[in-house]
Amino acid sequence: MVFVLAFHTGVGGTAIASLLAQGIAGILCFFYAVKKYSYFEIALKQAKFERTVAKQILKICIPMGFQYSFIYLSSCILQWVINGFGTSVIGAFTANNQNVKILKYENPDDDHTDELEKLRQQCFITDTKARKIWT
Repeated sequence: MVFVLAFHTGVGGTAIASLLAQGIAGILCFFYAVKKYSYFEIALKQAKFERTVAKQILKICIPMGFQYSFIYLSSCILQWVINGFGTSVIGAFTANNQNVKILKYENPDDDHTDELEKLRQQCFITDTKARKIWT
């Protein structure tokens, strides 16, 4: 709230605040682990920097970082497009994602048509402005 209200940074301020909060939480967790568990103290004392290992890690981490960045960017673009259709479509998209998360762990050969129809009807009941956009 400080970044948004006091510094007038808007959405960017919330991103900065989130990054700062996660960074501070990570640092505090690290210090807590070192203080609470003696294993970390011993490991830190024995740790040394090895250039070859660092190169191997970077060879994997840099492409992976780009990959995840593109995945999250595409998710943001998809959400932006969906938001343009209004609250009914946002609700349907969210409900559909929840259905996929629930159903993907079950047997893919099972017929879930009735379950999905019940969930769709629940969406129509809860949102009176919702309308059927498929046949």
